[in-house]
Amino acid sequence: VENQFNFPRIQNLTLVFKCTLRIRSLAETYTGGIGSFLLSCMLLVYLRITVEKGFYYNLGEHVVEFMKFYAINNDYWKQKIILVK
Repeated sequence: VENQFNFPRIQNLTLVFKCTLRIRSLAETYTGGIGSFLLSCMLLVYLRITVEKGFYYNLGEHVVEFMKFYAINNDYWKQKIILVK
């Protein structure tokens, strides 16, 4: 709830990605999909990083940049994802 006020776009982004995942049958964790909790954590980390770097996007740009962040730009061997500062 606290992060909802720090990142007002998180609700909109969560809704967009939950609908997209459900359409693609990727919303269930027991079948290898991304559940609500994991999606929320991923969005929280993404929004923290974009705000720290000073990037402010509209909703459509956030969707594209989120996918780029986790699919293309993220080096999983060098960067770890931390929720607590």
